Amino acid sequence: MSDLTGRRLAWILWIVTLLAYVVEVVLLFATSGLPTNDPADQAGPLIQAFEDLAFVAVGTLGLRLVLRQPGNAVGWWIMLAGVSFPLEGLMAEFVQFGLDRWGPIPLVLAAGWVARWVWILATFNIPFLLLLYPDGHLPSRRWRPSLWLAVAVVATAFVTTAFSAEPDPVAGALTNPLALPALGPMFEWLIAYVVFPGQLVLIVLALLSLVARFRNGEGVERQQVKVLLWVGTVAVIFFAAIASIDGPVWLVPLLNFAFTIFVVAALTLAILRYRLYDFDRMVSRTVSYALVAGALAAVYGFGAVWLPSRVVGEQTPLFVAGSTLTAAALFNPVRRRVMKWVDRRFNRSRYDPEQIVDQFAKRLRDQVDANRLADDWADVVTGTLQPAAVGVWVREETD
Repeated sequence: MSDLTGRRLAWILWIVTLLAYVVEVVLLFATSGLPTNDPADQAGPLIQAFEDLAFVAVGTLGLRLVLRQPGNAVGWWIMLAGVSFPLEGLMAEFVQFGLDRWGPIPLVLAAGWVARWVWILATFNIPFLLLLYPDGHLPSRRWRPSLWLAVAVVATAFVTTAFSAEPDPVAGALTNPLALPALGPMFEWLIAYVVFPGQLVLIVLALLSLVARFRNGEGVERQQVKVLLWVGTVAVIFFAAIASIDGPVWLVPLLNFAFTIFVVAALTLAILRYRLYDFDRMVSRTVSYALVAGALAAVYGFGAVWLPSRVVGEQTPLFVAGSTLTAAALFNPVRRRVMKWVDRRFNRSRYDPEQIVDQFAKRLRDQVDANRLADDWADVVTGTLQPAAVGVWVREETD
């Protein structure tokens, strides 16, 4: 497939995503008064429409990536994730609308069948993204079995979902027109012992592939892997924190919306190599302020809670004020020491500029291509000095 064809297909896929979302929102408000089996509809049409808007943003970021790198499979997988949930929402709302207006006609049954399995395109593509990140290719040929295993798991998930006779959470009691009731026990066995374990194994293999990329890759690829690992760490913290949030009904959808865009935007910028070498500084600052906040919180808790309970048996304003002043006085000294310690480990601490320059000097003896030499020189300068921008000017010979 040529780059031009790939870009056209990307635009078509993005338009499908946008149209699916627009029609879904219209149907959300048209069916807002109808009984539903979908738990997502309990939050109200406006909140659900806002949640699904995040996937339109995901598809847009994927489009940006595909337009820049049509041959990178990661961009296509991101666009596939962006289109799947709006399509699922569209089909689910159309089922409710159609059952209320026309009953279980073939078109409504077909929409219910698609709603059963279309979510698989997004939910089960995480191993593909991790295996192919950041350039759209496997780390080496040895990882091909992992890719085929991922294809097998997705195919199994599709078959066991699309041809199941079990009631669907979205379509409710709507009959699956392609159900195979006789294979129900086998489908349950495949889900329990193939799909879920296979997905876990794939995620472990995908993480190991990132380790292999980091160990065998060079400066740019290592920075891209660092971004992904950092995003994954933030994701674990985010989901752990959001599980304990008890607030307004719109708060969790708002946080999910912002976090979804944050994750995909970070990966897109990393793949497009936008200011990659600023990432070490950002990580060092994130870790630094997290450690400083934890240390000061411990000081405040010790002085305002633990100490007065042992001395006077209850909290007093004097201890609270003293703890607050102590934490404020310690902020700058602790911050400076922690940032200095963290910078040694996260911000070019293991980089040896002299070794990088020596390696460049060795390559310089055998390099005769001026363009490759300029690119190599720019990589060396970027890796050792981390400037905001690098430009190479080559003087042309004139007669």
